[in-house]
Amino acid sequence: MPNKAVRLKKTVLYALTLLFALPGLTTFAHAGNPHTHGQAALNIALDTETLTLNLVSPLDNLTGFEHAPRTPEQHARARQAAELLQNADQLFIPDPGAGCTLDSVDLESAILVSSGAQGDQTAAGTPSTHVKDTGQHTHTSGHGTHDTHADVELTATFLCENASAAHFIDTTLFESFKRLQTMSVQIASPHGQSGLTLKRGTQRIALPE
Repeated sequence: MPNKAVRLKKTVLYALTLLFALPGLTTFAHAGNPHTHGQAALNIALDTETLTLNLVSPLDNLTGFEHAPRTPEQHARARQAAELLQNADQLFIPDPGAGCTLDSVDLESAILVSSGAQGDQTAAGTPSTHVKDTGQHTHTSGHGTHDTHADVELTATFLCENASAAHFIDTTLFESFKRLQTMSVQIASPHGQSGLTLKRGTQRIALPE
């Protein structure tokens, strides 16, 4: 019988495959859409036992810059952003009726890794955390200057007693990251598919019923 890690990996892969297969469903990070400060994309996939959230955002939304930290203040802001993202169950609070517990967090960011984000440290009874350096993208403008665009990708997986029983997910992203203004949300669940746009001041994501 497959162990927990193998079963979880297969479940997450299925959930994200289902989500990204939805007609017209893309995010700026996965489909090459513009990197826009103030905006982020969130994909949510639910099945019977698993809730998977995939967040993609310009680093500027989270730290106020997109280059390697140059000052003590910037280092502190990068570390704070990494800590907030790694505590994904504080950023995303599923409907208690679903009985969900955070199981793993995957964080991909060149800048946050270089700033000392801690990963791959799993204690008994705590979610596993993996931090990956994905590099950053630099382009030259018409004036010969170099602009660096850095995205952050977070994938949080919750194991649930009954994920399909969830009616909503509350989020503290806007409270935690003041530069974030809007978030495009796409959802796939056993009850259907939906999409919506969250704006600053909104914290509840309604799930299909």
